[in-house]
Amino acid sequence: MINFTYKNTHTRMLIVRCMSEGGFFVEKVVYPKEVIAFEAPEGAKVEIWGSDLTSSHIEDRMTVGETH
Repeated sequence: MINFTYKNTHTRMLIVRCMSEGGFFVEKVVYPKEVIAFEAPEGAKVEIWGSDLTSSHIEDRMTVGETH
């Protein structure tokens, strides 16, 4: 497990979802300008979800342990 940190630089709430093989899963709401941190397996996939008036959509994707 390694530390993963994300800062919401947007002016709206986002959802951070992190998942990997073996059943690891974390989902957090991140408010504007908020920084979150948690431990996750190296190589876990992270999706940043946002929404507008019509639907939710993926804003960004990254992998734990890779520079972004």
